[in-house]
Amino acid sequence: MAVQLNESTWTSFTKDLIKKFKLDPKLKLDDAALIKALAGFDKTDESKPEPRRKALGELIKELPEQVKALVKRKKELGDKPFGELKDKLYELLGEAESLHKAATAKAAEGKAAPPKGKDDEDADEEAGNVLLEPKRLLGMLQRCKRDPELSMNFGFVDAKDKQPAIFAMHPRMSGKKLYEALRARVPMLDVDRPSGPDIEVAMDVLRELCRSGARLDGATIK
Repeated sequence: MAVQLNESTWTSFTKDLIKKFKLDPKLKLDDAALIKALAGFDKTDESKPEPRRKALGELIKELPEQVKALVKRKKELGDKPFGELKDKLYELLGEAESLHKAATAKAAEGKAAPPKGKDDEDADEEAGNVLLEPKRLLGMLQRCKRDPELSMNFGFVDAKDKQPAIFAMHPRMSGKKLYEALRARVPMLDVDRPSGPDIEVAMDVLRELCRSGARLDGATIK
């Protein structure tokens, strides 16, 4: 059974423990910061992973601090009450870490595949001429710079004779689809042509513009 990670779980536990071991009813555990962190997490929504992840991060930071505070009062509390308090805190910590991992993964998924908006309704089937519009390509590169977690796919067709190299990128269209859209735009290119320096130039540009760490996955014609 999963641990209930909320303020009432902790406060009820401490009240029951005080009664169980007949401790001073006025006993204070100096747990205001922990209670605040638990209350903050309790207000989050599972459907909004980023705020939830941050609240869990605060909780993960605070729980070990509470253990440290209890260690200083071990003699005052007694071995058994101290042991149960410590075990409960580590139980809460384990649950917080598990939920934090899940929230982090969910937040990353949301960034990698954002919901489609008005401008993206036909994103998976965009034609090569649309993908090659300078403003659209610039917009994609700027998104890479703004969001270091964004996963961006790309397609690239090397130059041949007087035909310049062409390049397109998109967060949802696969590298294969991007490549196919570009090939439809320039069908005269020889697919067996050895790669030239244009590919390396294009990759250098991407590395420079996407220094933030955006992930790239693509298809390149050689």
